[in-house]
Formats: sequence, C-alpha cells, structure tokens
Amino acid sequence: VAQADDVWDRIVRLCPPEHVEVLRLKRDGLPLADIAARTGLHEGSVRRILRKLARELALADEPLDPGADE
Repeated sequence: VAQADDVWDRIVRLCPPEHVEVLRLKRDGLPLADIAARTGLHEGSVRRILRKLARELALADEPLDPGADE
C-alpha cells in the first residue's frame, strides 16, 4: 500500500492540477466514457491526458545515464 501511495504521489506531482480529477476517477476504476461525462471532457481528451501522464512517468523512471545500471 505504501508503494502504491508513493507512485500515486509521483503521478500527481507530474500532473497539472486540472487533470488530477481525471487521474482520481481512473484510479477509482471508471471507464473513459464515465470519466469524460463526469469531467466534461471529450473521451479522446481523457485518453490523451492519461497517455501523456504515462509517458511522463515512464521518462521520469529512466536513468539519465544509460550505463548507470552497470
């Protein structure tokens, strides 16, 4: 649970404040259509927001030096 909370905190820090509600609803398990309906965003916008955040999180996890793990 502590690790999940740490990951959640990292994601929220990467996320613009206006997108936190999208993340919270996705974390609660709502499908994209429901998130879109609740936030007033287009379903494609919700998808784009989530993909962008996933990319940013993945990039934040990459080591800066490719040989750093050797």
